Amino acid sequence: MFGALLALASAASFALTNAFFRRGAFTGSVVLAMVITVPLGALVFLAVAAAAGLLPLLGEFSGVSLVLFALAGVLHFVCGRYCNFRAIKAAGAVVAGPLVDSGILWTVLAAVFLLGETLTPLSMAGIALIMIGPSLSLRGRRLPQRTESGFEPRYREGVTFALLASLCFGLSPILVGFALPAASGIGTGIAGGLVSYGAAALLVLPVLLIGTSRTAISAAGRAETGWFTLSGVMISLSQMARYMALAVAPVSLVMPLLRTAIVFRLLFAWLLNRKAEVLTRDAIATTVVCGAGVMLMALGL
Repeated sequence: MFGALLALASAASFALTNAFFRRGAFTGSVVLAMVITVPLGALVFLAVAAAAGLLPLLGEFSGVSLVLFALAGVLHFVCGRYCNFRAIKAAGAVVAGPLVDSGILWTVLAAVFLLGETLTPLSMAGIALIMIGPSLSLRGRRLPQRTESGFEPRYREGVTFALLASLCFGLSPILVGFALPAASGIGTGIAGGLVSYGAAALLVLPVLLIGTSRTAISAAGRAETGWFTLSGVMISLSQMARYMALAVAPVSLVMPLLRTAIVFRLLFAWLLNRKAEVLTRDAIATTVVCGAGVMLMALGL
């Protein structure tokens, strides 16, 4: 049950992250967002691990576990996050989010066939609703071509990068599942997250040395930098809760619950960015269906 609560907390934090990024993306670039959020996440994990006395746990990981954590970090925090940010900037969080959340299909299939995990009938029904629900927000034949704020969604670009993000986000937890020791706890999850974030930060930081990237970063204003910083803090907390959840609960339980971010995403989009998002009645239907899926999963525990 604690793992399920951590997963839900991660989902809410991740949804708020997208809302903050959306505000910064009005004028800021995806490169700026990556350069701020990834290293910031590594610093947050390092600070928490140091304060909690978890750094010695790094020495307990095998070489294979360290490599898997690093690969998971690059796949999730670099490739997946870049694609997710591109999708949100192009089409908005409400449109891109459901497609990103479809990555649960890859996670569940891999968890069952590679990790040997099992699912109850109620859990399977809940997963099905969580997977079907997000698609409702895109079923309209005529999606708005311009929002109230003047934002013109680029749906093709948004859908393409959202699907790529779903693949990265869906497969990275499997690498974490293989990397975590058989007897692991919350502290182990945080230590593993530190390795993942550290590897991602080492890959992203050299972007600062590229001329065009330095120009874009130096030209950034306080507003977008502030929103991206808030986004970086929230996504760090989200990922910390995700790694802790994966350390104490099965992947096939944690990942479907993480996908309930669609519910929180709709709420935060309406509260913070309603004039710049594609909000339709189908989005409300998505919330209801996903909520029903969560209830079925809870009953199936």
